[in-house]
Amino acid sequence: MNAHASDARQLPSTYETQQAAQPPPPPSPKKTSIGSFEIVLTLVAPSVIFAVLSGRPGMAAWQAYGWSIVPVAMFMLNDLIRHRQWGYFATPVVIGMVAQLLVAYYCRDDFRITNSAIALPVFAVAIMWIASVTVMERNAIAGMSRRGYGNSPEGIEAADREWNSPGYKWVTSRISWVWGLGYIAQTVVLVAGAFAVSESAFQILQLVVTIGAPALLGIWTYLYVQYLIRLRDRKLSAETPAV
Repeated sequence: MNAHASDARQLPSTYETQQAAQPPPPPSPKKTSIGSFEIVLTLVAPSVIFAVLSGRPGMAAWQAYGWSIVPVAMFMLNDLIRHRQWGYFATPVVIGMVAQLLVAYYCRDDFRITNSAIALPVFAVAIMWIASVTVMERNAIAGMSRRGYGNSPEGIEAADREWNSPGYKWVTSRISWVWGLGYIAQTVVLVAGAFAVSESAFQILQLVVTIGAPALLGIWTYLYVQYLIRLRDRKLSAETPAV
């Protein structure tokens, strides 16, 4: 009895421990990959294309932005035609890219403003992450997971069961908050860098930040989920009677 009490005292007695003690299994790789692939294609690929094209002679920034939209548009059309669904982040990405193109065109005489426009889709996606937690029915993580189940009655029932499982709402909301704030930080770095460094240096900066930010957020998410799983296992072990 005392041994079990000692084991239990090793766990912090906090709200986080109580809520995350028994999180549901993380979304399957199939469902998770939908969101991850969407994020990479809609945010990372355009930045790479912009960095390659903007340095070419005779290529204006707004033209480079225009070409960077092509793979995103193809992905969205593929989603509509093959899967009959609009991508989870499609709307904020489209709004951000249209704003990006307009800013780059009408402010084309100032490279600092045209370079800072690359942050607009990132900012739009950040707002989507935060809005999913504050004003939408389900947060972004749960929303992407819901898309992975499909629209069949069985898929809808499975998604609802996952959403209502103990700890799932709280855990996925925290992850969504971190991703939203992470993209806000990325936006700040890109805008500040556009005005603080040379145009050539900015191309390197924006590539590092645009690729590095999702990578770091992805690593944090993986480690956080593993931490919750270990926390759950420790609590279950502490509550298991000795034989």
